[in-house]
Amino acid sequence: MRQTLAVILAGLGLSACEGSSAPGECPEQPFLITEQQEAELGAQVHAEITNPSREGGMALYNDTTVNSYVAALGEDLVAVSCRRDLRHQFFVLDTPEVNAFAVPGGYVYVTTALLSNMDSRAELAGVMGHEVGHVSAYHGARAMQTQLGIDLIKGLLLGEQAANDSTVDFLAGTYLASTQHSQEQELEADGLGVKFSADTGHNPWGLVGFFEFIGGISGESDPISDFLGSHPPPAERVTRSTAQINGLGIGKDDARYAYDGGSLPFSQIKARVQSNRRR
Repeated sequence: MRQTLAVILAGLGLSACEGSSAPGECPEQPFLITEQQEAELGAQVHAEITNPSREGGMALYNDTTVNSYVAALGEDLVAVSCRRDLRHQFFVLDTPEVNAFAVPGGYVYVTTALLSNMDSRAELAGVMGHEVGHVSAYHGARAMQTQLGIDLIKGLLLGEQAANDSTVDFLAGTYLASTQHSQEQELEADGLGVKFSADTGHNPWGLVGFFEFIGGISGESDPISDFLGSHPPPAERVTRSTAQINGLGIGKDDARYAYDGGSLPFSQIKARVQSNRRR
């Protein structure tokens, strides 16, 4: 039985890109910094995110089985994504916050609490597909470019610009907390998540099921209310994703698409996390 959520943050409601595309359509590269520069900036953000001694930093989850499972699923999704030539890296963070998010350069994160509150591999594929979609659509890179400015970004990469406290804070938790994006942009990532999960043989109705779960517990805490106030309501995400999936001709019990799979049953991965993760 799923636990009541205290926090639902970034990834499923916090990433983006300007402009719009048809559901599941890959956008063009819109920004000025190069892919290499994006990756270098992403590496800096990653170092701060995974530094538990820093405010807002989180510990990496120490379970090879779970980490390998998540990484393998992530690589499957990347293989059908819009930026399959970009190296993506997948990490599990040991935190009670139910969350998934991506940062520039192909860094994708899910939390132990998220895994503990899912019921199937298909749900995880949909959520991770959503995050890979943010990378595919250059969402984080665009946000970073907008907030830092192209000159500062290039200066940091070339070592010509000293990183003051505000810049370092941005590169860490403040990047995640302050990068607010439009509902349209989140819906774009939803569309890519549906496509990528289906293209890897997972039933995309899993993502719809997770949105329904979010909708079922909405209003139970202030963080959830704040989340729903600035991001697409779960009901709208369900409606749009349902229309997209129906347009693909995929049924909930479609034998061509799976709810489980991988090296281990998802139930075993969930059980490992629930027994080992931080309380």
